[in-house]
Amino acid sequence: MALLNYHKYFPLVHKKNVGLVVGSVVGSLSFICILAFGILFGLKHIRRLTVIRGVNISFAEVQLATNNFDNEKLLGEVGFENVYRGTLLDGRKVAVKRAKKGSGQDLREFHTEIKVLSKIHHRHLVSLIGYCDEKSKMIIVYEFMENGTLSDHS
Repeated sequence: MALLNYHKYFPLVHKKNVGLVVGSVVGSLSFICILAFGILFGLKHIRRLTVIRGVNISFAEVQLATNNFDNEKLLGEVGFENVYRGTLLDGRKVAVKRAKKGSGQDLREFHTEIKVLSKIHHRHLVSLIGYCDEKSKMIIVYEFMENGTLSDHS
């Protein structure tokens, strides 16, 4: 009986509480959805950057691997790039593709190429080991294939 009298004298208090609860729930759910979307998008972006940063090789290590780009290590020329054979500090044999001066490729295009190469994995393609963009050098490091090029086998 006391509860019935409460609503008789304070009818708006109940309606305000319902609105407050509904508003709080809707606002909280909206915030959680926006936060979840932001976290998922952020993680995807961070993963993409990690792939690129994770394969960065210092210019000093590339120089050491190729004996300072010795002509005896030169495998060939591809367009505006020289390809050298080398061995990294961990013992992996690599092919190092170094852009010649005046190749026309800018650093943005180079980073786009690295992003694409880092996503491609196939058993019939050489794998990207890393890259170097130190001192505006544009160097790509691939795994080295012992048996020559595809044109040697055609």
